Amino acid sequence: MVKPTPLKSQSGQIGAAARTLQSDYRKLESIASSVGSMGYSYGEVSEAIRAIIEQLTKEAETTKDMEAALEAIVKAYLAAEKKILLCAFNGVKTSGGNNGGGSTVQPDYSYANEVQDILDRLNGKNGTIDQITYILELIGKASFLDPTECTLTKAEKEAMLRFLGPLADELGEGGKKVTDYLIAFFSDPSHSDTFNSVGMNLLERGLDLIGECPFLNAPLPYLLGFTYNPDTDSYYTQEGCIQQQWGFCDAIDGWGPALLMDLDTDVKTFTYDGQEFRVQLWKGSYGGGGSVGSEFAIYSRPEAEALANPYTWEDPGSKYILFDAVDQQYQPQIYQETSYTDMYGNSDSFSCDTRDYGDGDDYWNLNIRTQAGVDRDDVSVQYVIDCSQQGPEFAQALCDSFQDDPLLVQDPTIDETGTIVTIYY
Repeated sequence: MVKPTPLKSQSGQIGAAARTLQSDYRKLESIASSVGSMGYSYGEVSEAIRAIIEQLTKEAETTKDMEAALEAIVKAYLAAEKKILLCAFNGVKTSGGNNGGGSTVQPDYSYANEVQDILDRLNGKNGTIDQITYILELIGKASFLDPTECTLTKAEKEAMLRFLGPLADELGEGGKKVTDYLIAFFSDPSHSDTFNSVGMNLLERGLDLIGECPFLNAPLPYLLGFTYNPDTDSYYTQEGCIQQQWGFCDAIDGWGPALLMDLDTDVKTFTYDGQEFRVQLWKGSYGGGGSVGSEFAIYSRPEAEALANPYTWEDPGSKYILFDAVDQQYQPQIYQETSYTDMYGNSDSFSCDTRDYGDGDDYWNLNIRTQAGVDRDDVSVQYVIDCSQQGPEFAQALCDSFQDDPLLVQDPTIDETGTIVTIYY
C-alpha cells in the first residue's frame, strides 16, 4: 500500500478530496454493511469511514494543524480498510440460520474455475475441435421453449451468459434507441390517449390469441410467466418461467432495452444461513412506454462462492456474476403496490400479492399495467415482504441491507413481529 504524500495545497484540494471520498462512500458503505451482516461490527467499520469524510470536510474550512489532521485521517482510513480486507480474505462468520452464527466459511474457487473451463471450451480454446457441437449441446440443454426442462448447471448458464454477452450488449444498445423513440412517441398526449383507449385492447387480445394458438406451445406470456388479472387490469408473474430457471446477473439489466424496458433499479446484498442473497427492485416503463409497473426479486448463491468472487453492484467486474432464484425455503410472501401519475397529473395505483396465487410465496414478482405515457420518474412502489417462514433474523438482515439507501423514498421498516419488512421505492 503506497504511503500518501502530504498535501501542500490549501482548502480547495482538501475539499476536492472530501468530495471524492463522498462519491466513493456508497461502495465502501456497502462493503461495510456486508461485513457487518457476516458477524463483525458494522457500526465500527462504518463509523471509521464516516469519520474520514467528516474530518476532511472540516479541514476544508481551515488549514490549522493540517498535516497532523491528515495523518490521523489516513490512519483511520487504513484501519477501516484493513478490517474490511481481513474479513474478505480470512473467512467470515456467518449469521443466523442453520449455521448457528458461529461457523466460519472459507472462499471456494472451484465454481469460478468451472465457469472459466466451460467458457474456454465455448470459445474454442485448449485445442477444442467440437466448439459448434458443444454450443448446440448447451442450447439444447437450455430448453428455451420449455424452461421447466432446463438441465444446464449454474456454471454452464453463467458461461453461456458470458459467451453471448457481447452480442446481447449490442441488442441492448439497439433496443435502447427503439425504446427511447417509443417513449418520446407516447409522450405526445394524442398518441398515448389513442393507445390507452384502443391500442391496449388490441394488444391484450393479441396476446390472448397467441396463447390460444395451437401451433405455439410456448407463447411469450408463458415463457415470461405473465398472467393477466382482470380484477386489477394488470399482469403478475408465476413460477416456472425462464427467469426462474436462469437466475439473474447485472448484465441482464443492460439487455432490458432490447425488450423495450426503461427502468430504475436498486440492488442490495446480505448474508444469511451460508448464502449471499441479492435483493433487487425495479420500477418504470415497459413496452416502450406503453406500460407501467414494478418488480421485486430475491436471488442467492453460496457464501463460499461469494467470498471467492465478491459481488459489487454496478462494478464491471461483477457484471456476469450469476445468482440463482432462491430455493423454496427462502421465498417470502410478496405484496407490492405500484403508484403512478400520468401526463395529466392523474394518480392511480394497482397491486398484486403472491398469497393470491400459486403456493403463496415467490422468488420474483412483477406488477405491470398497460398504460401509455407514464414517465418512470412518476412511478413509486411500496413492497411488503412477509418473511414469517424465514424468521426474524432473515427479515432483519433484509431490512438492514436497505437502511440509509439514497434511492429509497424513506428507510425501510419492520413490524412488531420482526418478520414483515416494508420498502418504499
